[in-house]
Formats: sequence, structure tokens, C-alpha cells
Amino acid sequence: MLRKVAIGVGALLVLTAVVAIALVALVDVNRFKPDIARVVADRYQRTLSIDGDLGLTLFPRLAITLPATTLSERGRPEVMARIASARVAVAVMPLLQRRLVADRVVLDGLDAKIERSKDGQLSIADLIGTAPPGSAGKPDGSSSDVSSVSGAGSPSSGARAGGPGGRLQDLELGGVQITRAQLLFDDRKTGNRIGLSNLSLETGAIATGVQTPITLAFAATATKPVAAFNVTLNARALAVPTAAGQSGPGSLTLSDLDLQLRGTLDGRATEVRTTAPQIRLAGESLAAEKLALVLRTGGPATGGAGGPPAGSAVDAAMTATLTVPLAADLAAGRWRLAPIEGTVVVDHAGTPGKAVKASMKGTAEIDTARETIATELSVKLDDATVDVKAGVRGFERPKTTLALNADRLDLDRWLPPPSQDRRAAPATASTSGSAAGSTPASSPVPMPAPAPAPAAATTRTPSAGSPEGTIDLRLLDALDLTGRIRIGELRGRGLVATQLAVDLQAAQGQLTAAPISATLYQGRLSGQASVRSAGNATRAELQASGLSIAPLLAALSGRDLLEGRGDLRLALGTSGPTAEAMLRALDGTVALQLSDGAIRGINLAETVRSARNLLRGNTNQEQRSDRSQKTDFTSLSVSFAIQDGVATSNDLDVRSPLLRLGGDGRVDLPADRLHYTVRASVVGTSTGQGGKELDELRGVTIPVQLSGPIAAPTWQIDWVSAGRDALKSRAASELKERLKTDPRVEELKDRARERLGGSLRDLFKR
Repeated sequence: MLRKVAIGVGALLVLTAVVAIALVALVDVNRFKPDIARVVADRYQRTLSIDGDLGLTLFPRLAITLPATTLSERGRPEVMARIASARVAVAVMPLLQRRLVADRVVLDGLDAKIERSKDGQLSIADLIGTAPPGSAGKPDGSSSDVSSVSGAGSPSSGARAGGPGGRLQDLELGGVQITRAQLLFDDRKTGNRIGLSNLSLETGAIATGVQTPITLAFAATATKPVAAFNVTLNARALAVPTAAGQSGPGSLTLSDLDLQLRGTLDGRATEVRTTAPQIRLAGESLAAEKLALVLRTGGPATGGAGGPPAGSAVDAAMTATLTVPLAADLAAGRWRLAPIEGTVVVDHAGTPGKAVKASMKGTAEIDTARETIATELSVKLDDATVDVKAGVRGFERPKTTLALNADRLDLDRWLPPPSQDRRAAPATASTSGSAAGSTPASSPVPMPAPAPAPAAATTRTPSAGSPEGTIDLRLLDALDLTGRIRIGELRGRGLVATQLAVDLQAAQGQLTAAPISATLYQGRLSGQASVRSAGNATRAELQASGLSIAPLLAALSGRDLLEGRGDLRLALGTSGPTAEAMLRALDGTVALQLSDGAIRGINLAETVRSARNLLRGNTNQEQRSDRSQKTDFTSLSVSFAIQDGVATSNDLDVRSPLLRLGGDGRVDLPADRLHYTVRASVVGTSTGQGGKELDELRGVTIPVQLSGPIAAPTWQIDWVSAGRDALKSRAASELKERLKTDPRVEELKDRARERLGGSLRDLFKR
């Protein structure tokens, strides 16, 4: 009996093999190629071209092999997609049990292009079922009847997905292999082109309840922003269907996710890595308990765009590490990341601390349906606390709101120190008299240099040979921002401001800060500023009242050239591609008024006394200046008109009980040169600097010429002009004294008065 059964089974297998061989030999599947092409043309208005013979095997697996094939654009002959070859095989016997058991799906040489038009319509909308109603049928909007070709009409209720009659109960797939794939997304709505090349995908066996390894790799490029990355992804996937008799969706779990991007972003070497122990998708719910993100960005890349080049030049490197639990409702489009915890470290060899480290905590919520993002972060920078609230509305043209509050910020701890190519002049000075009629001193006398300021509080202009980078403000073109900044104390480049308040507005390529207010060196600062991306056009209008000028100048230049308190007003504008070009294009006005102060580095009373010695014939007296030397004043006012980076002034007015100072000249900011003449004259000699010994110089003008670097000018006395004026004044005084002692002068005055009186009386009698 058993032998008969074995013979019967063997005969059945032989018969099955004979039938399969006969079908493969007798059935020509290639005769269906025109029918398939007609269905595609009727239903999708696309041209399908199969270049070669289809391959068919029936046993032990039902397998279809597709040769080189192309698919055109909808209604156009241009090719949208092509493949070099494809193969899929399915086991026949499990199909009888409504189980799909397939061999590996192999796809080689896929090359596809997807477009999005300016109105947002995708070129593959008809293929993925998102085309407008009627557009997936014939050109007239009617549908095609393809039942005669496909061999099946409308599915019965029992055969629809989910129906008990036709739904596959299980899926088993030997794996998926995709090689040499290329994809291009041409987004004409945003002007961005995203390309994927050398794409490869490899999976293990895919089956319900079985973990499957996944490996994905490709090169990606984009034009907005300019980016080029090598991308790799490794993970394990587990699909769990809904158990029999239970409701609810199945789930898909990704374990040991590791996604890495290495390449360049806007010319800077960049690396991004995302890891997660587990990400679970159940129906429309997505969750990750611990999603970790690491971002590293360095300096400008020097090699190709496909990846981070070896030996990239790095001027600064940033590493951001974030750990974020993720929960999302995909159907509603709501994403929540809370709590966000992480650190940001910026390494720069030039910074005082070599690195800046910030820790942060906060939350973020994203609503893709409403196109909104809301974040709240609390950031610790050293001993400073910064609270940031930001919101975004609209993803295509985002409108951003920002509120930043900080108790204190010390930027000097984190910014690299400014260039210090220019140094102060030597710290000693001397003057020597010369005979009347001689030329001005041939060796300028340097003004005394102050004690060195702290490095963080010193600003130096880069030398002419130092490289200047191009300033790129194109980011402003897409920025639509309303912001508010409040900082209790801000330090940067030596400047110290308290109670800083700035409101920001950005739109149409322009960023405006208005109003600006702060307490600055015992004074109150107010004003506004703006910058435009077009030409880097910048404008500032600032006023400071009650300002203490000495610490401000020390912070800006490292020198306290002036003392006193008063008002400062400036209105400046410029434009240009680099900082140097902007300095050369600087235009505007600056006005300063001070009271009860001093000019440091020169004692003009001593300078005037040198002229007195000249008159007495004492021409060889030498005097040395030091930092303690100064010229006191009760009031000072001066204004500058600036054009093309050169400031000119002709209204210097300095007053004191002893002296009056006037002056004119120019300051060449791009060249860092000062050419200014101060004219000092004696107006009082009773007390103070000089005392009564300067009586004989009353009314004499002493020109003092200032020249050299702005921060450390030299000065010299124009002895020719000073001597000439002094001799004139002395001759006039001597003549006046002689007239006073001649008795005939008074007699002549009396006669003149009598004649004038008589003439007036005769005039009125008439």
C-alpha cells in the first residue's frame, strides 16, 4: 500500500513538472507586451517600452524577469524612469494557502526623475493615487475598462484588501536587493534640486514576526542649501501583524538604528549621526524613547563635495549632542519632543578658553497639519542662563517669532580675540624748542602710550595685508522674523552694556533692530539699526546721553584719549562685500559734546609755556610727557562729516579758564591715519595751568599738529607759525604800551571828542 502511494506521489510530481515545462515552452508571455503597454497608455497616458524578452518560470517558483524598460512622462515622450533589469519570484504552493512566499526581489539600474511644478503638483501623482479627480483616466476624464486584458474585473467584496476571501494571511520574502539606483527630485516650486545616486538597498529575509537587517547607502546632493552628503543607514526591522481575532493595527519596530550623513553643507565639512535603540510604529502612532542626535560641523572644506575631505581646513568646529524622546500622531500630524537634553561645544583655537560649552533643556512641538513649530529652551553658558522661546508658522515661507532673555552674556569668553597687528607707539615723548623762523620739528614726537588694556578689551584694526572674507547676508532673503532680546549685562570686545533691549523685525531681505536701548558707561543709549542683504547695505542711528567717554574709548581702541561726560550722536551708513570695503564706503556724521573733562596724553599749557620760553630766548629746554599728562577743559564739542571712510572736521571747540582750542583736519579710517591740527590760545592767566607767568602769551595761537595711527598719533608744534604769531602779539603789546605813556595821545582824543560833539549839535539844530 505504502509503495503504491509513493508511486502515485512520484507520478504526480513528474506530471506537475511536465505541465510546468510545457507551459514555459508553449506559453509566450511576450505576446502580452503590447497589451501591457496599451493598458499603461490608456490608464496613465504614459509610454511603457520593454526592450527585450520577458522571462517566465513556473516551478518551483513563479518568477518574472523584466529586461531593460522605460516609462515616459505623462502625456510627453520624455523618459521619466528606466530600469536595467528586475526579477521577482513567488512560491506557487503557499499561494493556495493565501500565503505569499517570495524569493529575493532584485532591481538593478533604476533611474527616475520626479518633478514638482510651481503650483505644487507632482509628476507621479497619477501613479501614487494623488492626482486630481478624473486625471488618472483617459484625456477626457473617463476610466478605462481593462478587465479584458488583466483577466479580472472589479474585485468582489470578499476579495478586497481585508476581506476574508482574498487577503493574504502571511508574507515571506527572501529579501530586497536594489543596486545602482539614481533618483532626482526637481522642485520647481522652491527652486531646489535633490539628487540621490549610487543608491543600494539590501535586506535580509522579510517575514512576519522575524527581525530583518536593513542596509541602505547613497550619495545625496541639494542646491538649496548647497549640500553634498554620503548617507548610510543600518537597522533591524520587525513587523508584527494583528493577531487573529484581535482589532487594531499591527506594528513595525526598527531596532539599533544608525543613520549617518557625512559631507558638506554650504561649503563647510559637516557630519550628522542619529541613533536610536528602538523606534516603533503602530498604526498612526510613532514613538522613540531615546533618540540621539550628534551634529559636527567644521571649517570650509577643501576637497570634493561627496564627503568630508581629508585635511579640511577648520577654523572652528561645533559638536551638538541631543537626546530626545519622540512621540508622534502621524494621522493628526503632531510631533512632540520632550524633554530635549543636550550639549553644544564649539572648539576654536583662538578663543580664550579654547572651547565654548553650553548645556540645554527644553521641549519642541511640531504640527505638520497646521504647519507650526513651537520650542522652549533653557541654555546654560558658563554662569549665564539664556531662555529662548521660538515659534514658526508656515513651512514654505516660515514666519518666525523669537524671544531671548539672558541675565548676563560675556562674548569675550567665546569669541576669538581681534587682530592685534597694530601696536601703540613708544611710551616716551620729548619736545625741544627751535629758533624763530626755523622749520617745524623734523622728528614727530609720539604721544605717550597708555598702560596695555586687557586682551579681551582691546580692538585692533587688521593690517592691510590680512585676508578679508566676503560677507554673505543672503540668509536674510528668506527670513521673516519678529523678535525681542533682553539681556541684563552684555560684554563683548571690551564693551559693557546693561539693561539691553532690542526689538527685531526681518522681512524682504532686511533686518531692522528698533528700538535699541541700553545703559552704557553711565549714560543711556537709544537708536536703531538695519542691514539689507542687497549689497550688505547697513545703517545705524544712535544717541547716547550722559555718557562717560573715557571707558568707552578704552573699550573701543584700548586708549582713554578723552575724559568727561556728555552726549554722542552718530548716523552712519555703508555697504560692500567685505568688511574692508564697508569701511571704505562709510558715510555719515558723528557729533560729540563733553563737559568737565580732559584731553589725555598732552599738556597744552606746557606746550604754550614752550612758546613763552621761545620769546625769552630759551630754546633748548626739553620736556618729557607721560600718561599722566593731560589738558583739562570745561567744555568740548566737535563734529565729523564722513565720506568714503574719511572723516573731516573743522569745528573743534574746547574751552577752559586758561585756554581756547580750535582745530580742523581729517581721519582716514581705512588707512588708519590721523591728520589734525589743534590751535591753542591763551585767554586767561590768573590761576590754573600756567598761572600769571603766561601773561605775555595772551592772544598767541600755538598750532599743534597730530598725525600717525589713530590709536597712537604723534604730535609736533608748528614753531614757525607759533613764533610769528607770538612776535606779532609782542610787537602789538609794546606799541600799545608806548601809546599809553605818550601824553599827546590823550590830548588828541579830547580834541576828537569835542569836534564830534559839535558836529552832532549842529545836525540836530537843523
